[in-house]
Amino acid sequence: MYESGEDYLEAILRLQLENGFCRSVDVAHKLGVSRPSVSRAVNLLEKDGYLEFSVGNMIKLTEKGQEKAEDIYSRHKLLTAFLQKITGLPEDQCEENACRVEHDIDADVVVGITKWLEAHKDD
Repeated sequence: MYESGEDYLEAILRLQLENGFCRSVDVAHKLGVSRPSVSRAVNLLEKDGYLEFSVGNMIKLTEKGQEKAEDIYSRHKLLTAFLQKITGLPEDQCEENACRVEHDIDADVVVGITKWLEAHKDD
C-alpha cells in the first residue's frame, strides 16, 4: 500500500475513535487536504476493499481496512512513545517524526522497539 493510503486509513480510524463516525470533510480537515483529494483517495481505498460508505455517506472501515489502520496506528503510537523516551522531546514533535517513519519501518524493528520499551518502562 502507498504511504498516503496508509495516512488516510489511520486518519479515518482516529476520527472514528474520536467522534464515533467519519465523513470525508473530517478527513480533509484532519489531513489538511482538499475534499476532492479525499474523494479520490477514499474511492481508491473502497475499490481495494479497505472501506465502504454507510448511511449518510459516512466512511466505514471494512475488516481488512480496520486491521490495516490499527496496524498503522499501533506503529505510530509505538514510535511516538519510543522517540519521546529516548529523546525527551515534546510529544507533538515526536509524533510528527513517528508519522514519517511508520510507513517504512521493518516488522522486526517494531518488535525490537516494543521489547526495548517494555524493558525500560520504569526508567
